[in-house]
Amino acid sequence: MIDYIYSKSPTIDERVALGRERNSTTDLGIIPFPLRWDPEWLFDNFARGAKAPVSRHLSDGYRFTSLYCYRDAGGAIIAGAVRLDHPEKGKQVLPVRSTGAIGCSPMLEVKALEPPRPLYGLDLLAKRPDAPILLVEGEKAADAARRIFPDFVAMTWSGGCKAVGKADFRPCAGRTIVLWPDNDPGGLSVIPKLGGLLHAVGAASFQVVKIPPCFPQKWDLADPIPSEAHG
Repeated sequence: MIDYIYSKSPTIDERVALGRERNSTTDLGIIPFPLRWDPEWLFDNFARGAKAPVSRHLSDGYRFTSLYCYRDAGGAIIAGAVRLDHPEKGKQVLPVRSTGAIGCSPMLEVKALEPPRPLYGLDLLAKRPDAPILLVEGEKAADAARRIFPDFVAMTWSGGCKAVGKADFRPCAGRTIVLWPDNDPGGLSVIPKLGGLLHAVGAASFQVVKIPPCFPQKWDLADPIPSEAHG
């Protein structure tokens, strides 16, 4: 059994309450975002100096394609992820968090929350206390999984397979968990560590979907099903 490394840390709800009280991200505080959440507002509200990493990608041919909201159990936006895609260079997913307010204007920065980080879909999980969880890698795959498998609460963690140990899996306690990994070495490598983390927080069960060998490398639930799978 793996001792859960964040078992004594404040919960996400406690961290949000702390951030609201102090208007600060110190001591693991999380400051919720305002309700508006679109590319124009997002770019205008980056803190001074934090626009540089976004500007570099945009000037290099990347374009905003998706904005993903990480919400707490009550629905407040507590973190974000900005996806930028390039026709030849692939994707970049940038974590975004609030740094507090200067005057009446909330400021954002391209930086991940301090661990333990919230899962994507906590608001949906809170609304369905008896539903099983389908864990996938990446927000785009999670959104696709919600359409394909409505009987599950599809969720993910931020930062990809290398950051799975920085997520707060305590909300998964008592739940039936199914992992649909990406079809690549990184996706497969996360299975034992994730299984240990879920066992440590008290998940009811943990199963892994075996991806058929005809599926291409790096395939995930946001991709079309290969024609070979229909035959």
